[in-house]
Amino acid sequence: MSIFTRSRRSLHPLLRPAAAAIDSSAFSGVVVAVGHPLQWKHGFVHRKQYLHKQLQQQQRDISTTYLFDFILQRPNPLLVSVQNMLNSKNSTGTTNVQTFQSPAVGEHGEDQQEYSVNMGRIPHLSGIEPFHVKAASKHVLETYQQELETLKRKYSNGDAAGNDNANKDGSANHFWNDWNRINEPIFALDRTISLLSQVCENSKKRPWELARSNFTEQRRQVEKPHAALLYALVQQLSSSKSLQQQESTPSSASAALETPYAIMTTTEKEWAGHCLRLYLEDVFAAHLENNNFNDDDDDDDDDRREKYQYLSNRLETTKMEFVNDCAKSKITNDTVGLMYNLIGLSCDKAKLLGYPDFCSYIMQQHRRMANRDEVDQLFATVSEHCIAFLKKVDQIVDVDEENKFTALEAYLKTSDGKPSKQKVRPKSMAHVEDERNMMFLEHHVTLDGAMSLLSQLLKTAFGVEIIRDEKSHVPSWSNEVHLYHVFDSNSLNKKQQHLGSFFLDPFERNGKVTRPCVVSLSSRGCGRDHNGSGEDRGDDGDNDGPIPIVAMLLQIEPPVWDSDPAKMTWLDMKHLFHEMGHVLQEMLAQSPHGVLLGPQYMPRDASEILPYLMEHWLLERTTLYGLIAASNLNMEFTEDSINALYRVIARQKALELMQQIYLGTLEFTLLSGFDLRGKETIMALQRRLSKKLLAPTQQDLAPASPDDLTPLVQVLLCNFTDDPIGFYSYVWADAVAATIFAQLKQAYTTKATTTQKAPSASFDDDDTDSSDGSNSSSNNVHNMADSQESALAMDKIRRLLLFPGAVVPADAVRSEWGLGNSVSPAPLLERYGFRNNSRKKPENM
Repeated sequence: MSIFTRSRRSLHPLLRPAAAAIDSSAFSGVVVAVGHPLQWKHGFVHRKQYLHKQLQQQQRDISTTYLFDFILQRPNPLLVSVQNMLNSKNSTGTTNVQTFQSPAVGEHGEDQQEYSVNMGRIPHLSGIEPFHVKAASKHVLETYQQELETLKRKYSNGDAAGNDNANKDGSANHFWNDWNRINEPIFALDRTISLLSQVCENSKKRPWELARSNFTEQRRQVEKPHAALLYALVQQLSSSKSLQQQESTPSSASAALETPYAIMTTTEKEWAGHCLRLYLEDVFAAHLENNNFNDDDDDDDDDRREKYQYLSNRLETTKMEFVNDCAKSKITNDTVGLMYNLIGLSCDKAKLLGYPDFCSYIMQQHRRMANRDEVDQLFATVSEHCIAFLKKVDQIVDVDEENKFTALEAYLKTSDGKPSKQKVRPKSMAHVEDERNMMFLEHHVTLDGAMSLLSQLLKTAFGVEIIRDEKSHVPSWSNEVHLYHVFDSNSLNKKQQHLGSFFLDPFERNGKVTRPCVVSLSSRGCGRDHNGSGEDRGDDGDNDGPIPIVAMLLQIEPPVWDSDPAKMTWLDMKHLFHEMGHVLQEMLAQSPHGVLLGPQYMPRDASEILPYLMEHWLLERTTLYGLIAASNLNMEFTEDSINALYRVIARQKALELMQQIYLGTLEFTLLSGFDLRGKETIMALQRRLSKKLLAPTQQDLAPASPDDLTPLVQVLLCNFTDDPIGFYSYVWADAVAATIFAQLKQAYTTKATTTQKAPSASFDDDDTDSSDGSNSSSNNVHNMADSQESALAMDKIRRLLLFPGAVVPADAVRSEWGLGNSVSPAPLLERYGFRNNSRKKPENM
């Protein structure tokens, strides 16, 4: 036994695990004499600094006893970050305004603008650990409880329910402003915890998940005593009679951002009440009044309410068991039983509320833009053309119906007869050659070049400008994260030009979430002044409410050396453009009630329209030229590479659409009155749909055996842990975006500085233009005509898809873009060359 091991007994109990960890390493010969827990003396001076650092790191994670001493030395960084997002002043009480200049356009820097940013609003997200959540949540929830008590006293005495007086005083507006304001810290803390749990190391995943679940449970315990009153207020303030009496004059975007108590339109009040009712009914059904069920028999109402509470509790318990079972390596028969229970309980709950099935309940209550008949027709048309396209391109030979799926199963199995874990789609030599050329072309595009080109595109098409912050050096969770500020280049009021900011975390890391996503940290809010006086303003005179702060997480492979440029694959570029669409939704949503009416509450299908519209911009050939030119790698490329890229894109898109149609059809069938007691099991249903939709295309997603329940697990996990009934939205939103983009191209004029006409992508070798495209691009490939048509097109996108936030005007979107009652798949099929089963080149790609 070493001297260090024997000396461990005299250590403070909090430090003994740290000493054990160090003793187990290569430092067993170090002699340590301890007088005080934090006083270190030993014979090897060059070891002192290392050992002290190790113990200091360990003691912070051992027990919350030492946490209070740690907090006394330094303010809770999580709480400071939340406070920065909600106030115009930073934690020191000062306002730090930074000035940024847009990149120069033109030879002499004309059109260069100057913008200012209040850096006091930007959170510092470094040095935050899971144990900080406890102290931060305690402070936030105590304040939240006090605010709820104040809200209860203010509106329970008839201020909100006293009809005439309430309507004259605008108390309904005050209630929504108050509710939005007191929930801003809750929203910011919850989203910050969610972000940090997705970017932390694997060793900290579990602590972060526990911290978030504990915070959610504590929040519900605080809200529970007030649930009945809140529900009654929401019912009163959002009723049709009350809304008709209240003022409904909409205010302009600028007035909304300048007024602490912003006036909500009738539609916004009704939407806010609807969303809050859904939340209260889902979480606190046992505490509500008799508003869920319209029946004259009070006893029957009580029975239904008890049944509703029973179904809600059973559904929550079953969902947790299912999630835990899916985390295991093997799916058992118990997991299948949980699947049946989830489907049955969700449909019974929907029927109790007066809906035929769970799918109908979600489509109506969540106010989806699409309808079931429209989606079914879209699925049928798109799948027919995609299957025909893939058969012709891949030269798939039809076999008889009996042996069709058997041949696929045989291919997906290895030589030893066991299902292969990695299913590789068969490829011809032509496909392999196309992918090789595409990979060669991808080496010409860098992340810096993509962001530069994207900034030009956003300024031209949407009237916004993004500028990277290289001055402030705001600390974040990783040194690979960059901060960007978003400005409204069309705004005449300089104090409103800063729309928001976003963190870009581009590179893959161990522990980071594997799928690209955008996490909202804060939404736009009205002023912190809650007495209506409007006196509490920032030092710069701007509205002191929160601004949108989001984080974009990508999965780009990092370069080997820090000095090397980060090169992007086509999938990386697609994810960047897609997620930038979600960032724009957050930045340009104009409602100052971001917690209630922010983009996070947009209908699922409507929220994907703008991201897919960004993907269509990426498909433009001039966009690709711009990416290569902005990357400035001075590498030679051939037109064969570009043509090969578009051939691979079209083929991959057909496969992607078939996957989405398959999962969407499976989702609709399971949750739309599927007979759980019928002859067909859910496994048989999965196999039948696989034969119909995936086997004809030899799709990778087709289950290799009846025991492979991956599609079922994926569908049910997404429905009961994420946004339900969502797989159809990708195909539907893609079709809508293709229709909108086809009309935008008529308004915009793209100028390509080429001496020869750029060749079009084609699936026929004789259609390929052999002209050299190495000099056919410049930094101005996305200059668009400054005409009245382009200005109107920009205004339409901002007005219908960006400004409304959650309150998307579905009827206006359909009428102004000519979508009608059913979205046509023709623009989407023509865009990728799927139309009429022809070997037609993709439309102007």
